[in-house]
Amino acid sequence: MKKFSSPAAHILFFGPNYSDYVPRLLEGIVRFQNERGGYKFSATLLGSEDYLEDFSYPPPWLNQGYSGVITYAGAEAGIVQWLTSGKIPIVNASADLPSKEVPSVHLGDAAFVKFALKHLLKTGVKSIMYTGDSRSSAVHFRDKLMKEELKNRPQHFYQTFHTLEYANHLDGKQVFDSEPELAKRILEAEKPLAISCANDFTAMCICQLCLTLGLRIPDEVTVLGVEDSAIARFHSPTISSIRLPGELIGYEAMKTLDRILHGADPPQTAVLVSPTTIVQRQSTMRTTLQSTDDLSRAIALIKDSACQGLKVAELVQLLHVSRKTLERRFQKEVGRSPGDEIRRIRFEKAKELLASSSLSISQVSQLTGFNRVSTFSAFFRQQAGCSPREYRRENQSVLIER
Repeated sequence: MKKFSSPAAHILFFGPNYSDYVPRLLEGIVRFQNERGGYKFSATLLGSEDYLEDFSYPPPWLNQGYSGVITYAGAEAGIVQWLTSGKIPIVNASADLPSKEVPSVHLGDAAFVKFALKHLLKTGVKSIMYTGDSRSSAVHFRDKLMKEELKNRPQHFYQTFHTLEYANHLDGKQVFDSEPELAKRILEAEKPLAISCANDFTAMCICQLCLTLGLRIPDEVTVLGVEDSAIARFHSPTISSIRLPGELIGYEAMKTLDRILHGADPPQTAVLVSPTTIVQRQSTMRTTLQSTDDLSRAIALIKDSACQGLKVAELVQLLHVSRKTLERRFQKEVGRSPGDEIRRIRFEKAKELLASSSLSISQVSQLTGFNRVSTFSAFFRQQAGCSPREYRRENQSVLIER
């Protein structure tokens, strides 16, 4: 391949404008540019009504002077031929397009499945369901991996439901009317049931369906989404969600494209990125809600909610005990105060994120319950004796599989 040498090559990002995930991909691309330089960028962002619906028109990068393209595309019929017809290097940042003709960087499915199941199984569920849009190849592949992971756990009944075309559903009644078989399976499944969803929109539909069916979340059904989108934070009950490492995927996609443009052969297998964070919310807090002992409930609440900014005063209100009583029991049984335990959990999570992700310091601070980076940095230095950046330089592990 001809080696690329232009000091200001023009790169196009092509993707949807309706996903919370896309801005994270763009942040990663920008971070690569800030570190390496040498590029200028444009973006073509399309709405859901016209995104990759018609391949009769040429790709927007054809004969437009672009040096390369990063796209977020699925497995629609004809997509590979359409993407490659532009005759310039292209890297895809979606798990839905398994093709050797289009190099890709995306979430590793095996790591994702293990990560999701670890979270769901610790809530003590007896059966597990996985559901998502049947048009997604990633949904089918993750279903297969979940079956493999659970085959040695006969105590956990597993089933899947692949026909939920979530875009057509707006509330629980619509899901019930459109997917009667799904409703039947949820009602008949042994409780407590865990439902792992392909994304947060699907998780929202599942939550609404369960509420329509009179099922309690999370007591009878726990629901886990993917993406940590605004939907997960907005919905009632709030939805636990696997936060996709979009910034890292965007960074690695741009890094891969940069290598190709400088003469390297396109990778023959996908570059896989591992998930690092589950933002736990009400939809999977079953362990907390079902515990009867005040101390056990306090410990579980702190574990689940410390990184969402939980304060001791809120803990006391949730447990309906006096602060003095809680602190006395905590000190006696745990050896430290509730406040110290909250800080310990936040510190351990911060160390994990700094060492095993490429999230910015600002993002790490938000994911550990701090509204200001300065407050987080002061807290971390007090605990670790060094700044977050210094800790990352000394401890960051490799998350990328090539």
